[in-house]
Amino acid sequence: MDCLTRALSINDIELILKSLDAIDFILLAGEGGVEDENKMLEEFNTLKGKELLDDLILHPNELIFNKANVLMKRYYESNEDLIEDPLATINIE
Repeated sequence: MDCLTRALSINDIELILKSLDAIDFILLAGEGGVEDENKMLEEFNTLKGKELLDDLILHPNELIFNKANVLMKRYYESNEDLIEDPLATINIE
């Protein structure tokens, strides 16, 4: 996890994209642990991974921006934080 996290700060688009994919798989595998703890996410946070994702959300490459945004939403935003479209739940008959 350390090498993948460090790769997020290297100025190489392909390396960053591959690292984001690998990190996503690792974090996904870490879900559902004891008492719903994700030990892999804890390790990623220890390595300042969340801060690196925050930086990548501002990246000029759209693919990197999108992947970083997906990871932030998937692993850091709770369902309560997600704002639903209020019109999506209205039934018009």
